[in-house]
Amino acid sequence: MTTTKSDSRSTKNPQGGKDGAVVENAKATSHRELPPLPPDYSEEKDGVSVLLFYQYVEPLWTSSQHRRALRKLMELCQQNKITGRGRVAPEGMNCTLTGNSRGMRQVCQGLREFDKLFWETDFKITDRVPKSKQFKSLSVRKTEELVAYGLKGDAVAPSLTHFQGTHLEANEYHEALQDPDAVVVDVRNFYETALGAFNPPPGGAKLVDPKLRNSIEFSRWLVDPDTQKELNGKKVLMYCTGGIRCERATALLNQMVTASEDNNNEKNENENQKTDHAKNNDEPKSSEDADPSFACKPKGVYELRGGIERYVKTFPQGGFWRGKNYLFDRRMEQIPEGRSMEDVEREIDSVCCVCHRKWTVYRGQYSCASKLCGVPVIVCTHCTTHATENPQSLQCDLCRENYRPRAAQPDLAKIKRKAEEKVLAGSGGEKDTTNNMRPAKKGKHDSRERYSDRLFLSRLPLTATVTKIQQALIPVETETVISTKKQKQHNSIRVHWLRDQETHSFYGSCMVHMPSAALASDVIARASETGIRLAGHKKRVKVSYVWKRKEDDMKDDDPFASTTFQAREFPPIQ
Repeated sequence: MTTTKSDSRSTKNPQGGKDGAVVENAKATSHRELPPLPPDYSEEKDGVSVLLFYQYVEPLWTSSQHRRALRKLMELCQQNKITGRGRVAPEGMNCTLTGNSRGMRQVCQGLREFDKLFWETDFKITDRVPKSKQFKSLSVRKTEELVAYGLKGDAVAPSLTHFQGTHLEANEYHEALQDPDAVVVDVRNFYETALGAFNPPPGGAKLVDPKLRNSIEFSRWLVDPDTQKELNGKKVLMYCTGGIRCERATALLNQMVTASEDNNNEKNENENQKTDHAKNNDEPKSSEDADPSFACKPKGVYELRGGIERYVKTFPQGGFWRGKNYLFDRRMEQIPEGRSMEDVEREIDSVCCVCHRKWTVYRGQYSCASKLCGVPVIVCTHCTTHATENPQSLQCDLCRENYRPRAAQPDLAKIKRKAEEKVLAGSGGEKDTTNNMRPAKKGKHDSRERYSDRLFLSRLPLTATVTKIQQALIPVETETVISTKKQKQHNSIRVHWLRDQETHSFYGSCMVHMPSAALASDVIARASETGIRLAGHKKRVKVSYVWKRKEDDMKDDDPFASTTFQAREFPPIQ
């Protein structure tokens, strides 16, 4: 779309906000009273209200909780004559609803009474919308994922508790757009971006369009080397329509950064070891060795709370927004209240996919005919007959330029395991001033203590055994008989294998209870100085201390409790 470098829009505002901001509109409804009914409200005269909201849940709802939440939403909507669309998944709710203003607020309040979690929800209500924009029926689907990122389930979905980006209110985001050290990332699909996008001021942030056909491509875009160069060392500002896509997108980036920490420090050493080994043994590199590292460390990862929808309400003259906000309800689009449609359309350069005449409206169910695409395309009124009769001829801009994401799909389950290992081990739970990750809910490590005699081991091979771990942690000198003292120390090392939450299989990590704090300290020192390797395994094992949780959390689930600990020589592979 066309971007402009400057304009002469008025910045006057009766509420005195900077750059014409209506600051009150920037505030989320989370943990606040719902907005009151419009003045002199009349159900007959005031049209309908539109409600947009989403709420993620951690840990995931169980099957029964999932069904119960679905029933409650349906019950509240039916009682209040609400129509619209909704998705209810084990990870939460995502809804766009229409109905009378009073009933809409009763739905919000009903959800808060159903589960206190919904006090966290940012209910975005737009009143006095024409009745013609009301959904005709109610459709609530039971799904596995709220947004199709391909992240369903605990095995791959990044934890919002640990990795969610920092929320910025609309007026704060507006200020951040003026930072030359920032990069703005539009996490919507490219056909939405064609109608509108942020245009940071000269000397401000740089806008980056990932050119997504769908959200599943986002992780491939993140691991692209060119993307990493764009984001590295920058403040990353993400935005989407209403905020939901940014929740997972920011968490995914932060999780990748956490999973890759220390990789760059070891990269040269590991590459040299691999090269020497290959030269000496004439062995080809394994596919694991060929995996590219994630070499990106942003200065912070942020998201626009409430999305474009709230920004446009906060800045009636548009602020740094240009064009239309593509919507997924019967309104179809949103423009700044203080601007005319004619003025807005002059900023857009989207065209009809048939005749290439300027056109700024998606109408009808036309989509790209290219294999593995199928995204919506713009067809003007002059070309509807041709498009209907020749749907195979329709092609989106990305397919026309033969664009495909370059990077392969990353192993998201592996990335999540690595990141969570570091959180568990104590390297990812602190507030990170570089990545702006949220701390774990259990508190920062500076308010907790670590176990002096417990270690966390990761990067273990599937061939790991308790005996190999014991011998690696307390090495045996080249002597025929092991000393009685050393044999006792070996036998006193206890190992608790860690399992994947979903598959319940070993994923290369364990906790170790050492015989003494002194021996644990010695292992940490050797791991830092020379590295620790298991017999027959080339790669170093990563070693760190285990941090204590709150006492009441540890009473029933201490893996080394004398009444519950079970020694297992081999990890639970299956």
